[in-house]
Amino acid sequence: MPDQDTPEGINTALLLHFFPAPPPPLNVSPTLSPYLDHVPLSEEELSLTLSKLASTFPPGPDAISYDVWKRIHCSSPSLLTSLLSALLQFGHHLSSLKKVNGIVLDKPRKASHDSPPSFRVIVLLKTLSKILEQATASRLPPSQVHWTTPPSPHRVPPWPLHIRRYCHPRS
Repeated sequence: MPDQDTPEGINTALLLHFFPAPPPPLNVSPTLSPYLDHVPLSEEELSLTLSKLASTFPPGPDAISYDVWKRIHCSSPSLLTSLLSALLQFGHHLSSLKKVNGIVLDKPRKASHDSPPSFRVIVLLKTLSKILEQATASRLPPSQVHWTTPPSPHRVPPWPLHIRRYCHPRS
């Protein structure tokens, strides 16, 4: 990095480049109302979602692996199902599930690594958040989901990069 000769300086430069200051908080009512047309997750739907997630995938900051969630779901299917259904019912994603681990890696085949664009960030979300994301994406028509890698008949895509449009109007 130009003008950065200490690990702390490089760290600060990368943080400022990849993670700009967040926007100011919105004035949102603290009272959540449920979606009237909400369809709860079924235990079978969640079992299918969990079966597609690799137990070896690295967990996020909570260090809870997919294997732990799979075991919980096997021993008490209603527990995880009711927890995630409640989040969908109220259209709320807990801020505690949004915490991530970010790993900065060199981009391959770059002549120089002296500027932030020559790095990339791998973000590891909490596994419960990824399970909710997968379960939600599985409900969408394929035309509404943009996958990070092309779907293959032999392999489940890793996760949606972003969902183009998914909006339930509140009644």
